[in-house]
Amino acid sequence: MGGFQNRGALLLAILVLFSSNLYASEIISFQGKALYNGTLIQSGDIEVTVYDVSTGGSPIYNETFVNSIRGGFFDVMIGNTTGKPLNMIYAKNYWIDLKIEGNDIDWEGNERKNFMSGVGNITASVLDQSNINISEFSNDAGYLTTELDTLQTVTSRGSIATANITLNGGFDQRPINPVEVGYVIDNNLGGSATTLDGANNVFVSGGYAYITSFGDEGLSVVDVSDPTNPVEVGSVRDTESGGTATTLDNAYGVFVQGDYAYAISAMDHGLSVIDVSDPTSPVEVGSLRAISSPQGGTASCLGMPFDLFVSGDYVYIASYLNYSLTIVDVSDPTSPVQVGYIVDSEQGGTATTLKFAINVFVRGDYAYVTSQDDNGLSIIDVSDPTNPVEVGYVTDSEVGGTATTLDGASDVFVSGGYAYVTSRDDDGLSVIDVSNPTNPAEVGYIDTILNSPQTIFVSGDYAYIPTDDEGLSIVDISDPTNPFEIDFISDSEVGGTATTLDGPWGVFVSGGYAYIASSDDDGLSIIDLQGFSSHAADIGSLNVGSLDVDDFFFAIRGSFSDSLGVGFGGLKVDGGLTVNNDAFIDGDLNVTGVISGNGSGLTDVPGDGVGLSFSDTDYLYDDGSTVSFNESLLNDTIDARDDDTWWALVARWLFNNGGSLDFNETLLNDTIDDRIPSETDPVYASEKDNYYNKTEVYNKSEIDSAGYLTSESDTLQDTLDRNPNASADIKLNGSFKQIPNPVHLANLSDGVGGALLSGPTELFVSGEYAYIASMIDSALEIVDVTDPSDPIHLSSLSDGVGGAVLNTINSVFVVGDYAYITSTFGNAL
Repeated sequence: MGGFQNRGALLLAILVLFSSNLYASEIISFQGKALYNGTLIQSGDIEVTVYDVSTGGSPIYNETFVNSIRGGFFDVMIGNTTGKPLNMIYAKNYWIDLKIEGNDIDWEGNERKNFMSGVGNITASVLDQSNINISEFSNDAGYLTTELDTLQTVTSRGSIATANITLNGGFDQRPINPVEVGYVIDNNLGGSATTLDGANNVFVSGGYAYITSFGDEGLSVVDVSDPTNPVEVGSVRDTESGGTATTLDNAYGVFVQGDYAYAISAMDHGLSVIDVSDPTSPVEVGSLRAISSPQGGTASCLGMPFDLFVSGDYVYIASYLNYSLTIVDVSDPTSPVQVGYIVDSEQGGTATTLKFAINVFVRGDYAYVTSQDDNGLSIIDVSDPTNPVEVGYVTDSEVGGTATTLDGASDVFVSGGYAYVTSRDDDGLSVIDVSNPTNPAEVGYIDTILNSPQTIFVSGDYAYIPTDDEGLSIVDISDPTNPFEIDFISDSEVGGTATTLDGPWGVFVSGGYAYIASSDDDGLSIIDLQGFSSHAADIGSLNVGSLDVDDFFFAIRGSFSDSLGVGFGGLKVDGGLTVNNDAFIDGDLNVTGVISGNGSGLTDVPGDGVGLSFSDTDYLYDDGSTVSFNESLLNDTIDARDDDTWWALVARWLFNNGGSLDFNETLLNDTIDDRIPSETDPVYASEKDNYYNKTEVYNKSEIDSAGYLTSESDTLQDTLDRNPNASADIKLNGSFKQIPNPVHLANLSDGVGGALLSGPTELFVSGEYAYIASMIDSALEIVDVTDPSDPIHLSSLSDGVGGAVLNTINSVFVVGDYAYITSTFGNAL
């Protein structure tokens, strides 16, 4: 197997313990970065062997450091293990030989590296894969596979597997080797865009990137449907730059929701609301400015807004000069109104940590605001937007707080119970546990390695952070207590591969790509994160932070912690859809069941409201608790359309019956009575089977010959029972309830195939597996139910095995890759 290329990154630093010509036990500190073909080796073992001759001979020391490589870095102590001393004579030549994951490392063409004990350092200049003995390769592809190789070690060498791979464990795809695949720059640097001078923040939605620019004082809309060829398709500028908008001078941040982009202006001290329903022609439709704005305004706390977040009908704005969080009602986008704010105590307010508020993130009932001068994070209860209240905060040790890495706190992103905060002065990232908003606590951090980090975007187990090193850093946060950088891509100005990463600022991650606004390059860079791509996948359990679906998404059962975006194909959920926060729907919402809730989001419903084929006015209204029919308007319409056939009118005759939608039976029957023709009617002969009176049926003997008799008391079920082969379509505008008709399909008994099913008390089905709590067996039984007609024992875990506490197991619940089990006599979870 070939060696690993390591561009001078492996360093052996020698610590002299004894300086004499006699044998002495020494300890060598071995630290560095492990690369292969320029790519970080994410994990692996290092084997170190020391000889006293350049070739041949017997080793005087050998030790394998298991799992010593982590995220491309290692730090081991040679000779420090009990029973494995490194005994060397002072100032004598020795040779060291290294293996990573069992693969030899060549030292500039030599098998071993010479060094002198107790004198100076040992430096590996280049560990070059080109020095490998080609005869060692086992195949033409150039990769040697040994019995010790794992899938990870094989694929990390660059091989392309052509066989099917079945994983019994987890699958972790890391965003390493990021590559810039597309960019667009402003025309002042020779590009094609007109409004990207001083690009600073970016938001991606529906195939478009929305970018604010303080140089051009505007908003640029870029089509990114083809990431390799982004194109500016529209823009809007401030009047100061010859445009039509009133509040985009020094535009500094953007957030898109539905048909509107919300942008803030640092110099106008305000908020601009822009209609982007036509991305090629964005138009400012509303604005709100501070009293201190050069143009004048009504808002008391919008002095130099630095960041914004939109949730529901409200925009939350971090006001830098007012030391405040300001809340603006945008339920009417044409007339935004300030409805609430909270100010730092230095400005006479109640908050502790809002001096020079710089960024904001909203999750549920809480807003998370970073303070650049207070060096901290403030957590604010915004459940009542008119009266926000600070409930907790955490600050840096520089100002007497408990956090290590919050000096110069900048941006914040909240995900999975943690707030991730960048720190410009500490050159780092702080991870804060916010599961208890009243007592946030720093649980992990990374410092010194991130040069003045700017903004941050979290997706899954990774944080994406632009830095002053003219690039994008990717940080693994799978363990919040120990974040570490796994890769970095930089601009060509500093020797990197990207074209448009000089002065990176805002970042947004969507669909396997990172979109970065670069203020010095006046452009947008699109980075391919080398994501997972599959033409088809069958996944029993999927845990995602953000899921973008281009076409159709079908879920039997799904849980999404952050966001779910669905394209033109639509969203189909069989088990019900629960939304804990706000739901925003750009297109039509078709509901065949019951709509429940307070109805606050269904006021002023345009169009028919009940899916009718004509359009008169609104047929639904919000009565404060349920969505009901406007019965008066509905009846007036029926009266006005008395010339319609009664079949067409049936679809309109619905009314609200205590929370569900039912037929107006009285009106329906009256109309039927009025419209039943006489037996002499010429239509009757051919249509008689269609006419049923609530009290009688014409010529019952003839109707009976058709096989079906309908009376006043008949229900749809009665009719279907008599006509199980009905082929006509049935459309229901009300609620639909299907009564199950269970049929025994199969069973699996205790002991069959090794199944432990004595005294089962509870089960949970996830994907293709059933998880069963077997009380008498004190075991967890896992059954493969891929074929429901043939359940098969797959595996089981008994009490005591591997330390499991399953004595008298009682219940089981499965989420993601984990089963949670209660044990009655074990008194344990």
